[in-house]
Amino acid sequence: MSFLELIEARFDKGLRLCAGLDPVLDRIASYFPNGNRESVYLIERFLRPIIDAIHHLVAAFKPNSAFFEAHGPQGMLLLESLINYIITHYPEVPIILDWKRGDVRASNQAYAQAFVRTKAHACTLNPYVGGQALAPFLELEGKGLFFLCKTSNPGSDEFQDLKLFEWEKRLCEKVACRVKSWQSASTRGLVVGATYSQHLAAIRKIVGQEMVLLVPGVGSQGGELEAALLAATNDEGKNFLINASRSLLYAGQPGDGSFVRASQEYVRMQNNHISQTLATLASSPANR
Repeated sequence: MSFLELIEARFDKGLRLCAGLDPVLDRIASYFPNGNRESVYLIERFLRPIIDAIHHLVAAFKPNSAFFEAHGPQGMLLLESLINYIITHYPEVPIILDWKRGDVRASNQAYAQAFVRTKAHACTLNPYVGGQALAPFLELEGKGLFFLCKTSNPGSDEFQDLKLFEWEKRLCEKVACRVKSWQSASTRGLVVGATYSQHLAAIRKIVGQEMVLLVPGVGSQGGELEAALLAATNDEGKNFLINASRSLLYAGQPGDGSFVRASQEYVRMQNNHISQTLATLASSPANR
């Protein structure tokens, strides 16, 4: 199945939460006091049971490549293993590889080949090099491509909020406009942070109803869920993914032995919050 088919099926189930897999070994080791604190395999012992516990409750999984690359070849093998594990056991759940690649066309040709080899259904990309250089990704069929637009980090305004003289809008809004115009055999989406809800609303207006927005920044980064939902959703209450990473993975307290249950309860709580907020929006057209 294509990424679009997979994610639409998740939306039809009422799922909007994307589970970010951003493993930090030092934090994970605190949940295993008797384990080898230097072993990358603690990450696998930590993530697999969480994946098992929440796969039916989330719209997608989003492993962040950087947190695996930090551990060298063993980390990259673990990333490959986890992707294969999800595909084998939970093929209905799409996987978004968060690796933010983007380079000249020749390099992107190699990156696109590497992406296909991972078997992930979608990936994040940097649009700065332009659509021509990104053609190797845009020509892929059935994938999902999420382009950085307005990122959630403090300081993202340094470049992304620059006003364009001839357009009188921010650079991030121009990015949204251009990505919308690109021809692609894959589904295009944008990464827009929940920490900037006004930008999020403006970008939704630019791209229209159909584009999927990946929205990080709720939870540990301080983005407000209600404001993000109001800004990101389309008129059907769909086509957005609220990402949760650290707040989901580390919901439990080290040492109490219940980190899996804590993560599952966090997902249930967020799902309920999202559903209730969307129901309120649907019953109050003035909010849209």
